[in-house]
Amino acid sequence: MQTMRTGEGVFWGDFLKRGFGAAALMWLVAGCSALPATIPGLPQSLRAEIPPCPNVRILEPASRVTKYLSGQGRDMTDIILIAKITDFQGECETRDVDDRTQVVNMDLTVVFQADMGPANRSLTGEFSYFVAVVDAADRILAKEVFPVTAAFELGRNRVFVQDLAYQAIELLAGETAADYDILLGLQLTSDELTQNRELGGN
Repeated sequence: MQTMRTGEGVFWGDFLKRGFGAAALMWLVAGCSALPATIPGLPQSLRAEIPPCPNVRILEPASRVTKYLSGQGRDMTDIILIAKITDFQGECETRDVDDRTQVVNMDLTVVFQADMGPANRSLTGEFSYFVAVVDAADRILAKEVFPVTAAFELGRNRVFVQDLAYQAIELLAGETAADYDILLGLQLTSDELTQNRELGGN
């Protein structure tokens, strides 16, 4: 299995950390925009023949992050950046490798909202997100962490950033892409995770 970055962050519109157990997986679920089953006018007979895409989910406790100035201050005046995952879109295709193996290739576009805090003096903000693959038993099969930089302008404290990632999942005989989940989240420190849990992850 592979997780690859296929494009740099584009500005537009002007962890699985060890603390997550299976019981802590709360989801914000969104659908892939290019799933064949949702294509208008596609005959039902054809829909049944098209292989499914993996489920793509945003891990709620890791859906946002607040970055502060270094030090002990944690009030509003110490905030450098607030970032959150706002949306994603994905499309996939399945191809045969041999008689027993297939590969699902999936392109993901992840959209982030970044808000500059009052302590930000650089007009930039940095954070990271992860793409992970788990099986039906919530075992982590692959994970990759990608850095993102948000660039602000004077007088404009909010920007949207999109980033592209490519996912390849190998399927053995009898498996389909629906047997796997792709998880999205922001890579958090233990303190950031604790803060999100206290705020309910919203």
